[in-house]
Amino acid sequence: MNKSPQVLFDREARSMAYFEKQLQDVEERGIKSITFLIASEYLQNQDTIDPFLKNMTVPVSGGVFGEVIYDGQYFTDGMIAVLWFHETRVSTFLDASNLSSVLYQQQDSILEGTDHKTSLVFSNTKMRAAEAALDTLYYRNGQSSQYAGTGTGILSDLDGSSIVTNDGLVADAVQITSFPYKQKNHVGHGWAVLSGPHLVTESEQNRVKTLDYQAIKPYYESLIKNSVGDEANDLTFQQMIEIYPIGIQPYDEDMIVRAIQSSDDEDMHFFGDIPEFSSVYILSGKQENLLNYVRNKADSFKTIASEKPDLSIVFSCSGRRAHMAEKSDEELAILTNSMGNSRQIIGVRSIGEIASNSTGLACFHSMSLVVANLWI
Repeated sequence: MNKSPQVLFDREARSMAYFEKQLQDVEERGIKSITFLIASEYLQNQDTIDPFLKNMTVPVSGGVFGEVIYDGQYFTDGMIAVLWFHETRVSTFLDASNLSSVLYQQQDSILEGTDHKTSLVFSNTKMRAAEAALDTLYYRNGQSSQYAGTGTGILSDLDGSSIVTNDGLVADAVQITSFPYKQKNHVGHGWAVLSGPHLVTESEQNRVKTLDYQAIKPYYESLIKNSVGDEANDLTFQQMIEIYPIGIQPYDEDMIVRAIQSSDDEDMHFFGDIPEFSSVYILSGKQENLLNYVRNKADSFKTIASEKPDLSIVFSCSGRRAHMAEKSDEELAILTNSMGNSRQIIGVRSIGEIASNSTGLACFHSMSLVVANLWI
């Protein structure tokens, strides 16, 4: 069946009964799989969603997020169902923060026996396992698929159950849903270099202890104050780490942004790994500059008119949205208006964005926008 994905959206009924009615006789209608994107305020409680998911007769996937995107707007109380009319493969790996679990120990390709070239990834691992899980996709699948996706959940409860499965919502899992579609991703952010390059001289996964052989916290603070002068006088350290992320420049690739998750007495913890002896930059992005980036680059997030996607999925970083404040809504409007057909443009407010790089490796981003364009 050469049929485009169908999108259902609700924020009025706020009840699983609405989707139960809309999704009757799914197999008879040729629906092969369903992806649910659920804003956290749509759910009354988990007791309402789990029985609904367990009663689904086709494979389901997706997650719970702080907000969903539909018709060019963010919604804290909406739910999206994407109906897929082609064969899909949904693989959910539990206990994904345990590097001895099935995800890491098996060697066979997750996509073996299919011609699927497109994959959506939803992850609810502990932060220190996030990139290990993505690396495993590359080791097991090679360059056979394009990936796009995000971490699920909400910032106030990152460890809660937020991955959609036929057994209900689960936690600490990685889910790969693959399709026989074409996919083209675009990653953009607009952050500019404020200081650097600097050498990471002591780190472990997403924790950095020293930069240029100096303790990172006071050094990071001094670099910012030396770069922006009086602008930093009234900022607390917590405000600094929210405004000035770190950038990694991989060889022959665009800058990857790393938001700062937290800090303690000695370390700074990032959303994503910071390899030891890598070169990094401190980045700056005023609201208007980031907005102008999207305004000037909006066309690059879409494909040419003759290849209009059947579906576009936007992964919009939670940290970026907070940083942009009221201009975040304007940013989304600029982006979706440039792409056209806004009701076939859906998305989520993401916690870490996932997209394949030019070598096929699924990379972890933050403070960025990722758009995955899919066509059958």
